[in-house]
This record gives sequence, C-alpha cells and structure tokens, in this order.
Amino acid sequence: MKIGEFAKSFHVTTDTVRHYIEMGLLIPTKEGSHYFFDAACMDDMEWIVKLKQLQFTLQEIHKVISLKRVTHFVDIEEIDYYLKVLIEKKQELLREKKKINRSLRLLDEKIESVHQTNVTTAETGVPLLFLSMFYCPYCREALHVTDAFIKEQYVLKGSFRCSCGYEAVIKDGIVVTPNLSASPQNEHYIYP
Repeated sequence: MKIGEFAKSFHVTTDTVRHYIEMGLLIPTKEGSHYFFDAACMDDMEWIVKLKQLQFTLQEIHKVISLKRVTHFVDIEEIDYYLKVLIEKKQELLREKKKINRSLRLLDEKIESVHQTNVTTAETGVPLLFLSMFYCPYCREALHVTDAFIKEQYVLKGSFRCSCGYEAVIKDGIVVTPNLSASPQNEHYIYP
C-alpha cells in the first residue's frame, strides 16, 4: 500500500505518516523514492492510534512499539512492563484531571466573583471637589455640608445648609433641592 492510501485509511495526512517514519514509529519498505506499507505497518499504526487516544506522547509510543517489535509481548516480564506503563499513564492522567478540576473550580469562583462585581453597582455621589461650587439660591452664600456620609471621594448622604435657612439634602448620592416654584427667580435659569 502506498503512503497516500495508507494515510487515508487512518484519517491522517501524509505529512503525519512521514513524521512517524522519521521517528521510527513506522518502518515501511522503500523502493526508490516511494514507501510501501505492509501488514506490520498497519499493526503499528493501529497501536499508534490507540496509544494516542490514551494520551501517550509520541516518545512514549515509540518505547512501547519498540518493545512490541522486539518481544511481541509473549513473556510475562514484557507484559508486566507494558502493564506498568499503562498504570503509570493512568496515574499521570488522574493527576492532570485533578489539576484541571481544580482549575475549573477556580475559574467558576472567578466567574462568580466577576459576575457579582458586575451586578453590584459602584456607589457614587457628589464628588468632594464639587462641594465648593454649591451656593444658596436665595443669598448666594456658600452652602455648608452637615451630617455627611462620605465614601471614598463622594458624599452619599448629607444636608446642605445656609445661614439664611435654605436647606437641600444629598440622598443616595443625589442632590435633592426644594421645589423649583418655591425658589426665588434666578436670572441664570431658563424657566419654562
């Protein structure tokens, strides 16, 4: 069987087959520049496919196939060695599985944490820097803040007071002033 047909029968590329030849995983006969694959190559390729499904590296597969070619797994010692290799691979995969499960658990926690951060709205209010800009609409005096609840650089709750008796409040970070119709006319405000 030629390389193209051989590759097609195992659903791999001819480049993959050539790589396996270079590594010594496959040993086809060669006539001129053409490779020919016999039953032994088919058997080796079946082993390669099965061992790859078991997550063996190509180097590990090379060791197993080399042992198979030499011993044919007829002696109890070779069978025991192969069994030991399989058990070690299983233990390695279980360790990887444990790491992956831990990573998945940490990812779930991080996703939940980010989701909670996204759900929780950041509290904002009247910036402390803006307080000096608030004036009484009646007497034009600067307003004084009392009973303030300040978080970071924002006033979230409190009262504005003027010596003339004017009052406004900061509630949930929003300045709430008395009714517009109760305020004196302001020449800088456009009334409807």
